[in-house]
Amino acid sequence: KVWDLATLDDYIENPKHLAPKGKMAFAGIKSGDDRKDLIAYLATFGADGKPAAK
Repeated sequence: KVWDLATLDDYIENPKHLAPKGKMAFAGIKSGDDRKDLIAYLATFGADGKPAAK
């Protein structure tokens, strides 16, 4: 899988859709606004997990 924004949004909404045999307990976030906010928050971090420079 390529983790672009659309794929990440799909996973956050319904994890079982992309990983039907996944073992992680996460019901998903149904609200589009909440998913958008979460993705925007995650975008504040670099690939190394550290906060991105402003």
